[in-house]
Amino acid sequence: MIYLTSAITFIRSSRWAQFALAGAVGLLLALAFRWWLSDQRKDAATSAVKIERQEQAAEIINRVERANNASEAIRRDPDARRADCLRNARNPDDC
Repeated sequence: MIYLTSAITFIRSSRWAQFALAGAVGLLLALAFRWWLSDQRKDAATSAVKIERQEQAAEIINRVERANNASEAIRRDPDARRADCLRNARNPDDC
């Protein structure tokens, strides 16, 4: 306890000790701000990646829906079904 009171007395009486203490506090604040800013940048980058993945997933879902609709249309239309069979068959006589 005596060391603490003597340290406080020294800081109060010495101008250089006050500057050193102010500098140390300023340095700690600067480091804390830098850490916070770095964390914010990481969060922004992670959010951007998540948004990009969601957009890609939505595009994939749209493509699959269009493919399913086209496949359903081919199943329902006999002429389209025959054209698809002719396009994919090794032996056109099988269609």
